[in-house]
Amino acid sequence: SVRCDYSNALREISGTEITAPVLSRVFLDAICEKSAQGQMYLDHVHFNLGYGTEWDLAHRAKIKGFKIGVCHNANFYHISHQSIKNSVEYKHSEHVYATEAWKEQKTGFLKKYGKNVVNEVAPKEKPNLNQRYGVYTTCFGGYDTLKEIPPQSVDIDWYVVCDRQPNFENEKAKKQWNVVLMDYPRIGNDRLNAKFFKLYPRECQELLAHDYLIYIDLSIRIKSRDFVRYILSNLSNKHFTIYKHPSGRTTIEQELMSSLHPSVAQKYKHLPIKKQVEFYRQFRKIPLAACGVFVRSPKNQKINKIFNEWWWEIIKWSYQDQLSFPVICAINNFLPEWFPENQSQNPYHETEWCSKP
Repeated sequence: SVRCDYSNALREISGTEITAPVLSRVFLDAICEKSAQGQMYLDHVHFNLGYGTEWDLAHRAKIKGFKIGVCHNANFYHISHQSIKNSVEYKHSEHVYATEAWKEQKTGFLKKYGKNVVNEVAPKEKPNLNQRYGVYTTCFGGYDTLKEIPPQSVDIDWYVVCDRQPNFENEKAKKQWNVVLMDYPRIGNDRLNAKFFKLYPRECQELLAHDYLIYIDLSIRIKSRDFVRYILSNLSNKHFTIYKHPSGRTTIEQELMSSLHPSVAQKYKHLPIKKQVEFYRQFRKIPLAACGVFVRSPKNQKINKIFNEWWWEIIKWSYQDQLSFPVICAINNFLPEWFPENQSQNPYHETEWCSKP
């Protein structure tokens, strides 16, 4: 088996007041088990393949009174395949090793400590103190319910922009969301009103104060403590990151056909989306985006210009904003930064569609 022997590794740590061997011995004596031969290692019964050992180490250290922290200026270089090279059983089958190792997180780490241990052990990371971040959604006409948010590894503000007090999934969700009540725009269509603040968060003083804003559709349920960390880690100098369309569709004609499907046709029943796509005929081969989650700067002039033009297309044609967004990007010669995951299938969030048409 691949045992988690930290003694040799920790001897490489240098300290200014405590020498490395002494530091490692004190640390290991406090948190590790000893074999009959005196060798120190962590729990190889539950962590035979090594997955989850970092959390096991951190949890043991925290129990013993060690303070867990994050060194933001450190870089970690991982030399891959070392465990496989040292394993006779999996040496020639990397795929089998990876499959078994992932399984071991459930049979080992999570079985030993329970599913909430990550939230208990992990330190809460604070974003750049010189910048302010926020997450917002929009809810007009009481369309859907605000969902509970799992504790995040990055501190952030949460807002719902709405025209009335919204419905909440439970009392915990009610405490998590900051409600921003707005009595405009009076367009007469709840979807358009909601779309307005999706594109114009700077119309809300509470949101304008932020350097970067993460938008999530009401249908999005966050399922990971690292949702915010993941989103912010994919920011770039483009100041806007969004998902590619999860279905693999590559043309707005394909998006149109999806919008006409009986399962969603009622939503767009009275909208001229066929004429809209025909009007866009010169922009047919452009990347489609999924517009349910994105992160942007509300202060960047180029992004604001794109969103201004995007809103005008929505007003002219339809609130099916995934038809007009790629066209506006093409006109402005702008290619967004793409999230590496799929919006519909990823470890950080999932979609729960509202039953209302």
